[in-house]
Amino acid sequence: MKILYISYHGLTEPLGQSTVLPYLLSLSQAQMEVYLLSFEKTKDKKIIEETKNILTRQNISWIQLFYHKKPLIISTLLDMTLGVFKAIWTIKKEKINIVHAQGDIPAFITLPLKILFNVKFIFDADGFWALERKEIKIWKNHLYLYKAVSFLEKCVYRHIDILIVLTNKAKEIVAGPEYLNGRKIPILLKRTCVNTDHFYPQDQAVLKKTHQLENKIILIYVGSIGTWYMLDEMLEFFKIFKQQHSQSLFIILTSEENISSLKDKIQSLNLDLSDFKIASVTHGQVPQWINLADIGIYFITPIASKQGSSPTKLGEMLACGKPIITNRGIGDCDEILEEKKTAVFVESFEKESYLKAAQEISNLIKETDIKERCLQTAQKHLDIKNAQLVYQKIYQLIKNHNQAN
Repeated sequence: MKILYISYHGLTEPLGQSTVLPYLLSLSQAQMEVYLLSFEKTKDKKIIEETKNILTRQNISWIQLFYHKKPLIISTLLDMTLGVFKAIWTIKKEKINIVHAQGDIPAFITLPLKILFNVKFIFDADGFWALERKEIKIWKNHLYLYKAVSFLEKCVYRHIDILIVLTNKAKEIVAGPEYLNGRKIPILLKRTCVNTDHFYPQDQAVLKKTHQLENKIILIYVGSIGTWYMLDEMLEFFKIFKQQHSQSLFIILTSEENISSLKDKIQSLNLDLSDFKIASVTHGQVPQWINLADIGIYFITPIASKQGSSPTKLGEMLACGKPIITNRGIGDCDEILEEKKTAVFVESFEKESYLKAAQEISNLIKETDIKERCLQTAQKHLDIKNAQLVYQKIYQLIKNHNQAN
């Protein structure tokens, strides 16, 4: 069975390494013939070669296109156009009849392939992309763009054969008139999962000693800043937490391009830079940094589109045995975290709520079985093996359908 897997996340990026690569490897191990089309942001030959070697060892054919960032809109249209032509060439050359689109841009690329070649169209939906950008005002001066993308999304939902969503809430939403509009197709749940062979508990005492942080209570945030990630609110929470725990430290792992503006933001809020450790690290280094910390933290704007979101950092933190301080209203996170009481929620972004949550998280990290509860939660809901089983089920459905016909 030949599959063309299209990802707008580059395989050389941390997100691609954590949310795309493990799934591709599982397909390859299940005797699927996988062709990957991805959009790469780096031109670093060493990184490209290392990634290519990993894929080659697993018999995955890698087709690379360069990701264009500017100018806005035109760059994405260019990527989509190049993606369509490259995909057509690959489908015709390799006689592929299944296309798996990871996210909206790959789905827009796949739409003409479905119309032209009647390929099996699997859509791996990363939430509600158009609505998300409207709600956080990325397209506030481009209403026509929101309307155009919404129209394309509706076309995608009218043509897909199998749908994968990140949350149970999303399953309910897509069945409505805005999306599937009564179409009966398989809808499968696959949360953003974590590779527990990579993210697992390490000896925190040794790590703290190595970094000379034995007496610190450490919070950690991993990932992008801005857009729906509430940086100001996380910093304000840390300010309150610091008042209760003078020996606390906030580690923030983010991309190199964000570090300068992040430091400016910290100083603008009258916080001391010495209370922070800010770094850009490789995906392979992230588990060690999480294990250095006592508490994971992330605040995400609780907008309607986030009902379809499953944060990558949730699984990574829990798999390392770390309880979390967060807010409510993001996908299925509330239910997952409440099940074994592995998090403290800020009920509002106000000082009183921060004071209460700071005290509660201080008590939570002292509970003797909190690490085990975090691990159990990660293994039950967010282990990569769960997602791999979903992929195998999807391709078995297609195989059974082909045999029946």
